Amino acid sequence: MEEIEKRLQTYALSEKITPLPEIASKLEVGVSFLSYHFPELTRVVVQKNQGLRKVESDKRYYQFTDEISKIIVDLEKEGAVPSYNKVRCRMVEYHGFRYKDFTRLWGQAMKEWQAS
Repeated sequence: MEEIEKRLQTYALSEKITPLPEIASKLEVGVSFLSYHFPELTRVVVQKNQGLRKVESDKRYYQFTDEISKIIVDLEKEGAVPSYNKVRCRMVEYHGFRYKDFTRLWGQAMKEWQAS
């Protein structure tokens, strides 16, 4: 039991996202076992994973926004109107953003572009 707790603490302190089911599998126990016997430590692991996922998501969001803004500027330099479709077609990667996310970010970038 102490060995499982030590290994769980190691996962809690790591800077890598490791889902709780994966940890449980590596420790050869169930998720419910970890939650029952180590509720605080389990909570720490889950919160750490959520925090790291949020950081990754925010990073992708800012990269995506910067890429959209750069494409708008490039299109303007070429004398083209930075329409929704032209910007979307020039995107190198879609970064897993959904249609409505791209639409929202493109709209924000266009407002900033028009204000400048």
